Amino acid sequence: RCLCHTKQSRIFIRHISAVGIYRGTAMKLQRKYNSVAIAQNGRKLFHSEDIAYKI
Repeated sequence: RCLCHTKQSRIFIRHISAVGIYRGTAMKLQRKYNSVAIAQNGRKLFHSEDIAYKI
């Protein structure tokens, strides 16, 4: 099940914002792709049905 609209996901979005990615952009990416793979300082954040969040 998509996590895009869950409480956990909203917490995740706020965390992305904390590391310098604009919240609105991350939310748009989630809505468009149902997943996020964003490079940040050489690392990637993943959001999907079965991949854990990584920082």
